[in-house]
Amino acid sequence: MEVFLSQIEWFPVIISTVITMMLGYLWYSPVLFLQTWLKGLPEPPKWQAPMWLPVIAQVGALLFLAMVVNRLQSMNEWILLLGVTFTIMGFTKANGMYSGKTKTSISVEVTYILASVLIMIITSYIL
Repeated sequence: MEVFLSQIEWFPVIISTVITMMLGYLWYSPVLFLQTWLKGLPEPPKWQAPMWLPVIAQVGALLFLAMVVNRLQSMNEWILLLGVTFTIMGFTKANGMYSGKTKTSISVEVTYILASVLIMIITSYIL
């Protein structure tokens, strides 16, 4: 793990994590897809815990994903990066199907993952 962490370019990882979090706030806001996404969730919503818990989980997941994207990109492992991205998208889709979400709601979630990975790749190139 120490070798993995020592080879990460931290500046692009942190910047892309912040950008993708901001994208998430916009993505799941009334400006973009909030209403579309909410219509596709099962009724009634089951989550009753404070909202900061999933936000912390999201930040952690985005940070780890940015680290993986950064490392695979620096190693020129594009097929593996594509595999990781589609695996995460596939798990998100399966989880949405199991939990009774509509195709539209699942699409909002899956395309956010794809957009996040693209931002992480672009950020690594720019910085």
